[in-house]
Formats: sequence, structure tokens, C-alpha cells
Amino acid sequence: MLDERRKRQVDDMLRRYSRVYDDRLPPDRKRQGRFMSGFEDVTVREKDVPDSVAWVLTWQNLGSSMGHALGRMPREEILEVYAYLSRRFIDDKQAQLLEEPAVLLPDESLAPAEVLTEGARVAITMNRYERNPSARKVCLQVQGTACKVCGFDFAVAYPGVAAAVGFIHVHHIVPISSRGGDYVVDPVADLVPLCANCHAAVHMREPPFAVEELKALRERPVGPS
Repeated sequence: MLDERRKRQVDDMLRRYSRVYDDRLPPDRKRQGRFMSGFEDVTVREKDVPDSVAWVLTWQNLGSSMGHALGRMPREEILEVYAYLSRRFIDDKQAQLLEEPAVLLPDESLAPAEVLTEGARVAITMNRYERNPSARKVCLQVQGTACKVCGFDFAVAYPGVAAAVGFIHVHHIVPISSRGGDYVVDPVADLVPLCANCHAAVHMREPPFAVEELKALRERPVGPS
């Protein structure tokens, strides 16, 4: 387990990468090996660090940077650094999933803003609306992450893909753009998880389809009877 001083050093190095393109895939044994290789390239083999370290974030480049920052250490401690970085990676991805997916649908917002309130307008190029990520989190805790129209669950369809865990759109049954301002949101009564396809289908008319209405349309036989 890393001590607090080491954690601060690691966190400081991560902040230096905040504006750099992150090309890392979810941590696994292969990425662990690449991180270890990058770390020991600097601390053991004393290789020159490639220029790519400055503009792209990979596990190997991160290992090289951590080697420079932390210096030579036993392999067991390097693995502790990697384990800490892996937890940070997963935590950051999970935090991103608490925000609305970056899909512009008629009632959707890209900017997240306990009575839970939503709806304060944000002046951007187009009209968007703040929404409270806590409401999304409660909605998914109660209703689950499977689509309420078709039953699709990203984590089931794509096992082993870390980013699929908890990934789902959350639909506002009454579009927040129509409410005109802040309001108290009920995460169970006002929100519902929908997959990307069903979420798009809900908005194929104005006002949007009700979930049960869309479910009935989907189950209707298609083609000649």
C-alpha cells in the first residue's frame, strides 16, 4: 500500500497529464508489464525517454514518467504504484459514467451542474441545461443499468469491457428544457435508464414517447401479417 507521500507524488504527476491525449486502455496484466517496462527503462536501464511521453499518455509512458518522479525502487513497490494508478483509472471512468453521455438529444445536456435540483440554463453556443449527476446515480442504483424498453445491458453485451459497466443513458420523462428553471427531481419517478437506440427512438416525436408506449410499439409484429 502506498503511503500518503507517494500518493501525492503520483497524483502530482497525473495532473501534469491533464491536458494530454489519454491513450490508455483498461488496466490488465499486459498494461502492467508495459508500465513496469517504462518505469525500469528509466530507473534500471537508464534509457532516454521518448518525446511521445510529453504529448500522449500510455501505460508505458506513464511508467517512464513515474520512474523519473519516484526514482529506483523494488518491483513490489512499482506494482503498488501501478495498482494505485489502476484504481484511479477505474474511478475516473466510473465518475465519467455519472455524467450524461455525449449525445445531443432534444432534452439532453452535456454539462452536469441534497433536495436535487436541475434545470439552470447555461449559455453556450446552443441552449443546454445543467443536470445533477447525483440524480442519475440514484436512478441507476434503484432501477439498474438495463434499458427499460428493450432490456439491453452494455455490461452483459460487452463482458470484460470496463467502460461498459454502468454505461446507460438516463432519460428525463419530462424534458428539463420544458420546465423552465430549477425544480426538485425525483430520481425514480422522473428518470428512466434507456439504451442509446431506445433513447433516440423516444425523441422521434414531440412530445416524446412514454416508455410503456415505446415498449408496446417495439413489441408490435413487423412486416406482413
